[in-house]
Amino acid sequence: MDTRTATLPGLPAPEKAPPNDGPVLAELRAPLWSEDKADLIAEYIHRFLFVTKHGVYLDLFAGPQREDNPDAWSVRRVLERRTSGPAMTRYVLCDIDREQVESLNRLVARYPQAQIHIHRGDANVEVHAMLAAAQIRRTTPCFCLADQRTLECHWSTIQTVARYKGSGYKIELFYFLAERWLMRSVYSLNSSRKLDDWWGRSDHGSFLRLPSFHRALELAGRFEDELGYAYAKPYSIHEKGPRSRTMYYMIHATDHPRAPRLMSDAYRHISAKRSNGGEQLDLIG
Repeated sequence: MDTRTATLPGLPAPEKAPPNDGPVLAELRAPLWSEDKADLIAEYIHRFLFVTKHGVYLDLFAGPQREDNPDAWSVRRVLERRTSGPAMTRYVLCDIDREQVESLNRLVARYPQAQIHIHRGDANVEVHAMLAAAQIRRTTPCFCLADQRTLECHWSTIQTVARYKGSGYKIELFYFLAERWLMRSVYSLNSSRKLDDWWGRSDHGSFLRLPSFHRALELAGRFEDELGYAYAKPYSIHEKGPRSRTMYYMIHATDHPRAPRLMSDAYRHISAKRSNGGEQLDLIG
């Protein structure tokens, strides 16, 4: 057993960690690959704007996750779609890393007509300033992306976004659970503090012992039961290859009755685009 788990009581032993893949609930004839994640986000925002006509885009971890693959950079893909339909009124972006903020500044310089605010710092601290900069009114549609690497996003930050009272509807959320390397990250910790902040409670051990797809369902349930969203559904994003293992679960949380259909359509569209017209059975629940 990894001795580092001695400081993390209640966690499953590494050799008994739950498998990455649960039972197959639907045949994935055309899985959505991890490299399509940014395209999925941009496609959804594109459809979101055709309904709302305007809005605010919040990105808590906005820097490029892979400098060698700009097509996988979500906010870049979102901004590129500005010319093909309605656009967001305002973009509020945050990253803690100096080099990633420099990348954001270079990206923003390409869009002088867009109202883009960049915050450098920990999104868990900057979230209040970001919401103030967003200038959200009761009639302002608002979307927030929480594309954390693994355990960076505190649950209290998600609570702050979900409970913000500026808009008529709750702020819509895409929250990413890095399923593929979640347990590896957990076992690298020397204390439970980071897990406590991420999960928002101390009972993360029972969550981590769940099979992969049950973790996604449990997390989606918290968005509905604790944060009051009308709809919260997990979508799987896969590793490219013959095994097609789950890399991420993306939790889509919204109050708007049209949004779940828009999300499902966006997911199918990107999946079909990747597979040259294939059909995707997308929800795991």
